[in-house]
Amino acid sequence: MLSPEERDQILREFSSMLSTLGRGVLLVSTGEEGYSYAGYSFKVRNTRFFLATDSRVAFFGASEVPEEAIKRLRPGILEEKPDHLVLEEGRLARMVSAYGFPSYLPEGFLYSIFPLAREIIFVWKLIPRSRALGIISRARLRKVSQAARGSVEHSREAGELEEMGARIASGEELAEFYIFFTVVGGSRGELDEATRALRDMLKSYLIESDVPLFMQKPLYMLSPCRAGFLPLANCITKRIADTRSLQAIYMLIDEDMRDPEGIFLGVSGSGSPVIFDPYARQNYNIVILGESGSGKSMTAKVIVKRLREKLGSIGTVIIDPESEYVKVDRYLGIQGLRVEEGENLGLDPIKLMQGGALELSQVADLLTDLYAIPQSLEGLLRKELFTKGYDVNDLEEFVSSLRSDELRKYLEGVASPPDIYVYRGAPPRLSRAIAFGMRGIRSRRLKIMISALVAAYSYKHVLETEEKSILLVDEAWLFTNTPSVMDLLENIARRGRKKGLIFIYVSQRTEDIASTPQGRSILEQAATTILLRQERTAWKPLKEIYRLTDEELETLVSAEKGEGVMKSGGKRLSIKILPTPEELEIFSTTPTLVERIKGAEGVVNE
Repeated sequence: MLSPEERDQILREFSSMLSTLGRGVLLVSTGEEGYSYAGYSFKVRNTRFFLATDSRVAFFGASEVPEEAIKRLRPGILEEKPDHLVLEEGRLARMVSAYGFPSYLPEGFLYSIFPLAREIIFVWKLIPRSRALGIISRARLRKVSQAARGSVEHSREAGELEEMGARIASGEELAEFYIFFTVVGGSRGELDEATRALRDMLKSYLIESDVPLFMQKPLYMLSPCRAGFLPLANCITKRIADTRSLQAIYMLIDEDMRDPEGIFLGVSGSGSPVIFDPYARQNYNIVILGESGSGKSMTAKVIVKRLREKLGSIGTVIIDPESEYVKVDRYLGIQGLRVEEGENLGLDPIKLMQGGALELSQVADLLTDLYAIPQSLEGLLRKELFTKGYDVNDLEEFVSSLRSDELRKYLEGVASPPDIYVYRGAPPRLSRAIAFGMRGIRSRRLKIMISALVAAYSYKHVLETEEKSILLVDEAWLFTNTPSVMDLLENIARRGRKKGLIFIYVSQRTEDIASTPQGRSILEQAATTILLRQERTAWKPLKEIYRLTDEELETLVSAEKGEGVMKSGGKRLSIKILPTPEELEIFSTTPTLVERIKGAEGVVNE
């Protein structure tokens, strides 16, 4: 989930750490545990990294921890057997040693081992440069001699050794190293199965491994509590590589987001819980993008419900074109208001302007878009609004007072159904938490009109007065071809930032949104973006805006429902949204899916 520049920087820091410290023991401890939310326990993975060395560590934000704190994380040994250990916790443990490595390994490959081993232990020690050059020279001569007998493989290896020698001569370091794995099981059968799974995974990388007999206790004791480089060479095969090649061993991988005051969203790709607080970001805007059926609405409902639980009964307004949120209003703790065609809504833009909910320029832009007023008349419309807009009673009176017959002709639809019903009457009485469901509005144009006026009216009369609030706009792609509405939404998001407004923008058709300046601005400026399954047509804007690689885009194309990429506060991680079984059943827009997912692995009803 990193750009090439970020990746290179991290790997260079890893090489620098190995070179600067000279020797040490690096341990990754990972294991499943439960995360409790709303009476349900979700399986999550907790990954910790520890380094023991002779020097102070100034890499990767490391901080010193007491030796006793580390010891408490590792169960003591109750009994030693030739090929395994009995731990004090009652489980069995086995140490597996990797001894044969191919000439190429993908960077970060150890990440795929995390679910198979409780611990990964990497031990290294630098070799003095003069000795290192001698080792490489002798090894290369042997390969050259063997290549002379017609061995293509030895010829290739001789070339690689020559390149390594050049790197050492130019400043890289040579190190001898070991890699060990700790696997555990509740019984001998479980332990054997865990060992087979680990060794099979290593074999897929062409790595040879073994279980060192009568060395189980010394290897287990080789923890971060013991920074010394143990004399293992007599019984464990050591390997040699330069520090640049050892970048492939990089193992400090944990997609982690744990904001102290956040809400639980799900798990990251490494299984860590994602605890998210929008108020810990530079702005509070959240964009949720994904194709139809990718889990957008489920994700938005989970976020709204859990934010309202966390923050209390905060002001909430939802623009709900398909009435999905109105259906579950009681569960979200909001008022659901169904908007139907033919009923008076009282959303007169002139009155909204006079009440401070809309600016004069916004009224002019809305009327221009809604009634297709040509550019040649836009200046006249603004002039008329400026001179008469605050003196007339409503939009009908304003239109009838226009001197220009041509301009009045474009606006004559104001006084005719269905538009007249939007403008006439008293505006709706708003509760502090409300969803406007508009599934009953068949006309897309009318939905766009009502959504814009509702957003402006609600912001002025509910959200602006709140210290913290939520404005959610679903099916936002509807507005992409109406610049005035996109401008209005962008303006609300910008103004609301000072008022603690969490603006949630939910949409499919990423490419349509990115095609307009206003939509692109919303996508680019949001501090948090959740990308769920995408169509290939969205590749270009996703690449441009979020700098996703082709591999990441391929992952999004094939993502399961509720899975994707989360970009927030400088972090980018893969994510799986985890609704509770109750949320899944109530919020799902595909009821036939409920029974199949309900009780899925990873969610256990307490």
